[in-house]
Amino acid sequence: MRTAKTVSITLPPELLVKAQAVAHREHRTMSELFREALRRYMTGDEEWNALRKRLRVRGKAMGIESESDVERLSDEYPVARGRADCVVSGDRHLLNLQAFKGIPILTVRRFLDALETTL
Repeated sequence: MRTAKTVSITLPPELLVKAQAVAHREHRTMSELFREALRRYMTGDEEWNALRKRLRVRGKAMGIESESDVERLSDEYPVARGRADCVVSGDRHLLNLQAFKGIPILTVRRFLDALETTL
């Protein structure tokens, strides 16, 4: 007896073409690709929230407690000067930019994947 359920989704044509290319390149079916994407999306939020919690504690220890503290420090931050290797974010709007001053913007999962391949 089949336990999986069939789901229908709509995609813009250009996103469908990209998804098909990824599936072909990775030798996956479209179902496998979307299952993995959904798993990563759901896991990414959990990882992002855990990272935010750790960094919030660390930020407070450094005296960063408000948005104005962040703004004050942003001019000193390497990304603002274009000296970072990447930006790691869970913010969907920021991730949609894909890059800032030529610096890639990555999800936590993509950053961890990239980190694993360099170790």
